[in-house]
Amino acid sequence: MAGLRPALEWGLPGAAAVQTERYGAWPLVSRLRRPGRKITLVIQIKNRSSLQTLWEQLMRWFDPEDEDPKTLVGETHGGVEVSIECLCEDLRVYGDLRRDTIFVATMVVSDDVRWRATSATTDT
Repeated sequence: MAGLRPALEWGLPGAAAVQTERYGAWPLVSRLRRPGRKITLVIQIKNRSSLQTLWEQLMRWFDPEDEDPKTLVGETHGGVEVSIECLCEDLRVYGDLRRDTIFVATMVVSDDVRWRATSATTDT
């Protein structure tokens, strides 16, 4: 997915504190509940000459019945290639082969909700 800019997805989603009530005392935080993360991709096919082929390829890549996590790769504004593991939860198609077609894929992140660099990075 060249051109994907996940800048708004950096960091972790907020965690919710689960408290355990105690008799005659203030409640204790017993654990943190970490919500999942969803990513919405809006895709438009620009190459009209290969529209049918690209349409079919997108339908295979973003198949909501495929239960194997896929690696979604993007690029930050700084040009760093990053990836995240996710599954397609929903794919909606707006338009048809005769007009501009927009694909909207809802991706559910599997396991680590953070974008990770695809290659090792070093700090100096």
